[in-house]
Amino acid sequence: MFCPKCGAKSQDGSMFCHNCGEDLRRLITNESPISTDIENVQKYANMRKSTDTIVSPWWVIVPVATVLTYLGSSFYNIYSLFAAFGAPVSTIPTSNPFNLGFLNFSGVSLITLIPEIIFMYLFYTLIKRRNLHFERQNRLFRILNSAFRKIAFAKGVGGIEQYTTYVDTALYSSAAQEQEKSAAFWAILLIIPLVNIFVFIYIVYFLTENYHAHEQRENYVLSVFGYELQMMGLTFSFNRENPIPQRSFVLYLILTIVTLGLFSIYWDYVLIKDPNGHFADQIRIEDALLGSTMPLLTV
Repeated sequence: MFCPKCGAKSQDGSMFCHNCGEDLRRLITNESPISTDIENVQKYANMRKSTDTIVSPWWVIVPVATVLTYLGSSFYNIYSLFAAFGAPVSTIPTSNPFNLGFLNFSGVSLITLIPEIIFMYLFYTLIKRRNLHFERQNRLFRILNSAFRKIAFAKGVGGIEQYTTYVDTALYSSAAQEQEKSAAFWAILLIIPLVNIFVFIYIVYFLTENYHAHEQRENYVLSVFGYELQMMGLTFSFNRENPIPQRSFVLYLILTIVTLGLFSIYWDYVLIKDPNGHFADQIRIEDALLGSTMPLLTV
């Protein structure tokens, strides 16, 4: 801790600067009152019902229908292409303006389009809940860390400043690496032919990679919180019943290509299931963390 008046370094928890006598308690009180932090902690804890949305695994039916209709329409178009080239010109119907050989804008196109629209909505939901969860969790932990710093200062608990600094650094890093992805933008691109293939690959990439990395950073912050609370005479520990495994994006992509998209059905299921398990663990862990913290916040 550094004195704002003379710049001298003082021991963590000191009430006054040893060099000039400046009241160091203002470093804490000028930020925001602890009561404001308590209100914000409760606010962001209660927001998880609306941000950490549990998506039903039955939604995997949508990718199944999308892949099957895509494969079916592809085989139909290939068949129509060969049929168009093999048939005499006089036999090609001209009465239907929407029938241009293999470019047939008939019921086949509509059958393909409907599941694609629902598929687009599914990934809109998955991207949106990613954004909301990352932002809520980061803000909740940032406010908790600020409250711990102020409470430790008020109680004269020294040595905690280094741990709160570790948490601040980790949360700033998380915010930089977990920037918001526009759910509407990427979902709309999923319906554009050819472009949607590359868009889908990018979406499943960041959904696959982001959650695992997020959980590892979160585990680190929770561990540091445990040290902070221990220094203030309280205990906190956590365990995850549904840890997100580190899944290989490259392997999953290769399997998707080799199976003509069929493996993507399982991949989509994973992108639904893994965050669901993470959110279920989050409820238990946050309740335990806030329960351990409550004796401090009610002082």
